[in-house]
Order: sequence, then C-alpha cells, then structure tokens
Amino acid sequence: MKTAMNETPRNFKLALFLILAAAALTVALVSASILSHVPDFKKMRYFVEVPVKHANGEWSYRKMGPKAKGWVPISQISNYVIMAVIASEDSSFFSHKGVDFNELKEAIKKDFREKRWARRASTLTQQVVKNVYLGREKTLWRKLKEFFWARELEKVLSKTEIINFYLNMVE
Repeated sequence: MKTAMNETPRNFKLALFLILAAAALTVALVSASILSHVPDFKKMRYFVEVPVKHANGEWSYRKMGPKAKGWVPISQISNYVIMAVIASEDSSFFSHKGVDFNELKEAIKKDFREKRWARRASTLTQQVVKNVYLGREKTLWRKLKEFFWARELEKVLSKTEIINFYLNMVE
C-alpha cells in the first residue's frame, strides 16, 4: 500500500526535474536568440558606424575602423600606451578568449556582498562590443549579449585588431 510519505520523494524528484528542464530550456532559448543575431564582426576590419552622444544630449554616428578617416594604426601608437591600457583595464587580455572568468567570478561575489553593481569585470573585448553594438544601459540582457558576442569577436579579430579598435574608440 502506498502512503503519502512514499509519494513525497517521487514528487520532489519530478518537480526538481521540471525546474531544471525549464531552466535548461530557458538558457538554450536565450543563447539561441543572442547567437542568432550576432553582428558581422568582419566589418570592423574596414569600418562600422558607432553611436556617439554629444554634450547637448543628441546622438550621431561616427565611422570607426581601419578604413575610416582619422584612424590611427597600431604601429603609430606607443607600446607604453598599449601596455598601460592593458595593465589598467584588462591585465589578462592576451590570455583570455573575450571573457575573463576569474574577474567575472570576483565581480559577482562583490556585487552580491554589496547588493549593487560594485565591480566591473568587462574585458577590453567586451568594452569594444558594448561601445560599438550594444550601448551603455545596464541590463542583464545587454551583459549576456556582451558575454557571448565578445567570445565571437575574438574568433574573427586578432588581439592586435581588438586593442587597436579599443584605443581608437576610447574617450
């Protein structure tokens, strides 16, 4: 004879399975959505139009990239400047593939402790993606795109191309 106590473990396992299945499906759908709309990063080898907010609050677009007017090639940028930016913004730039998981873990821990966005963990690659394609609003959706797209950008552009783009773009 079955009792309510015998049913509890089975119900718990079923509920847990359904929750995990729903979470996995959500992750798969979000990932598919993000990765199905990846920009054509190859265009960055020529030029892309980057949104620029002016002091008066108005927006315009500026062409950025090696084929754009005013672009400074990496060969004309001091190695001291390049190394200073990497040291201050993304010390593991040459060893990660777009995302620094150690910095991300530390930022999440600090954010939870302080109950606010207390620490940034964006790599130079993520900053390029954000500034060129995503804007500055602080949303989880933007951060997810930034996370996935940075990894995709690193498959298309070299580290030299990424740092060159960053140095020409940074304000």
